[in-house]
Amino acid sequence: PWDDIRVRRAIAMAVDKEDIAKRVYEGFSPVSRGTYLSNSWAFNPNAKEPAYNLRQAEALLDEAGFRRGPGGVRMRVTISDSITLGFKETNEVLREQFKKIGIEVRIESIEWGAFTEKVLKKYDFDLALLGGPHGPDPDVFCNFVCTGQVRNSMGYANSKVDELFAQARAAGDRNARKRLYGQAQEILAQDLPRFNIVEYAWAYVHRADWEGFYSDKDYQRKIPRYDLSHVYSKRALGSQLRK
Repeated sequence: PWDDIRVRRAIAMAVDKEDIAKRVYEGFSPVSRGTYLSNSWAFNPNAKEPAYNLRQAEALLDEAGFRRGPGGVRMRVTISDSITLGFKETNEVLREQFKKIGIEVRIESIEWGAFTEKVLKKYDFDLALLGGPHGPDPDVFCNFVCTGQVRNSMGYANSKVDELFAQARAAGDRNARKRLYGQAQEILAQDLPRFNIVEYAWAYVHRADWEGFYSDKDYQRKIPRYDLSHVYSKRALGSQLRK
């Protein structure tokens, strides 16, 4: 069914991203605002994916020939995830949401090694929930949407998207690159080979009376978040200075 853009749009319209951001990520991860990360210099705010609209989703599925059958079920699908970053919980919410438009969901949560083999190598899945880095350079997103790339498990192929990424990669001017990446985002928002739900954030909890973490202004996130070799206690240092 995913070959039909009407079905892909219906799936996207059935996803209540605000509900997932609140219930699964407790507000720490903001909802996605487009096909690319909203904090990137290449982000195109005009490349909008379909908004939540159950009535339109149902109409599109009817139009595509997937009408409700016995028990109100249109189709049965499996959503695979790799049990990380709230993915399993997100799938549980998606199961509730998709049921409203007549799609019955089975959740398949498997460890990362098995997920990689099944989804990223064999493409053996109905729908899959996964994430991954889209930056820091916008060209990294090519891994997900350019023909034959390693994270393009959808098998998506659009020669115009490939061309735009190649041109942006070769351009020396940031404004030119932004324009080209912006065009690619607009095509992806229409083709919908994938659909973003949230821009997940990494909580970094630490004591306020200690310094030297990767988020401190002295390091500007240029050291690994797990590198604690720079950490020190302000209280202990103050004691040493008084001596």
